Amino acid sequence: TGGFTITGDGSYLYNLGGTLSIFDNQGTFSRTTSVGIATLDVSVLHSGVASVTQGTLALAESGTYSAPIAVTSPGVVDYSGVTHTFQSLGGASGTGQVRWLSGTLATTAATDTARFVSLELVGGSISPIGVVRVTGTLNWSGVTALGGGGKTLVPLGGTLNLTGTATRQLNNHTLENGGTATWSGTFTLNSGSGAILRNLATGGFTITGDGSYLYNLGGAVSSFDNLGTLVRSTSVGIAQVSAQLSKTGPISVTSGTLRFTGGSGAALTGTAIASTGTLDFNAGTFTQTGPVDLTGNMLVSGGSWIPSGFRLTTTADLTISGGGLLPMTVATDSVDINGNATFGGGNGTLTNGVIRVAGNFTQTGTTSFRGQGGATRHRVVLDGAGTQVVTWADPVNSFFEILQYQKPAATQVQFAGN
Repeated sequence: TGGFTITGDGSYLYNLGGTLSIFDNQGTFSRTTSVGIATLDVSVLHSGVASVTQGTLALAESGTYSAPIAVTSPGVVDYSGVTHTFQSLGGASGTGQVRWLSGTLATTAATDTARFVSLELVGGSISPIGVVRVTGTLNWSGVTALGGGGKTLVPLGGTLNLTGTATRQLNNHTLENGGTATWSGTFTLNSGSGAILRNLATGGFTITGDGSYLYNLGGAVSSFDNLGTLVRSTSVGIAQVSAQLSKTGPISVTSGTLRFTGGSGAALTGTAIASTGTLDFNAGTFTQTGPVDLTGNMLVSGGSWIPSGFRLTTTADLTISGGGLLPMTVATDSVDINGNATFGGGNGTLTNGVIRVAGNFTQTGTTSFRGQGGATRHRVVLDGAGTQVVTWADPVNSFFEILQYQKPAATQVQFAGN
């Protein structure tokens, strides 16, 4: 039945030893008036009504929260210290700022008992066994580690911002975006133990910075699970993903390079990839489980792309370079290249299927198209509307198993310097 209001910038501290001191709010608590900082450096038990409308409330030790705190701008709540445990829909509502500075966010149930409208991750760790739900804006700007086996969710209508330069980690945790996500930071996100960065079907995920999402902490392989739309834009540098790429929705690369080095997981099918930048499959094995359509350029610079009996179509250029491979062993393997085809890379097995090229064909390495031996049925079809040029780096030892012309009248195929 009590009402407790803090209008000044006082501090309630546990500093005399013995059992940890407690602030137990079962009634109505308010932080008002002053624009400074009021500090509760004790264990906070909150099951009543609480509001912060002015200044900062610093929860600087630990706490157990079974009810939300209403934070109205310009009010601020800062969590720090040891462990803050959320149960029965604890968290923070309202338009004010909520910052996680240090300590651990914990939950007691597998449901979404920790709910926030806004949350900024600066330090400490988010380690729920259930779900931390942020319905407004989640800013991950600092070294906060996400772990604990649970999930951090930004649903449809929410905003996820990944900013800054400080290295951080996603370990045994799922970060899920169903709203609008922007990765503008240049930081490295280390991951392991089955961590998942998931863009839901309702989500838009844009990478504008040159960050890296790496699987390097051991345990089960981490993954980037894209069910929505993934866009790489703005920067002309390289954004890298070494976690496993799975369940691929539309990908658009409009600037710079988006590089995948972790191979594919459950599915690479139906993918629409628009690329005016560079989409680079640099390491790992990427296996199709259905047709894949690309609007733009594709580079396989070190990985292995396996059609696995399906069609790969690109409206522009396909380049195999470095240690890249394009093995084709199934009769229904089909690679349709509406631009230029450049083959360096390794000697990917070409024993079946067909490569159709509308532009020029160029061999830049001396290990591709060296013949596979035996009774092989691999075909290359040249069907461009204009003159096409075929250039071999090693014309003495390299050859097509079957070459088919399927061109309009009065158009040519030229073998340059061969």
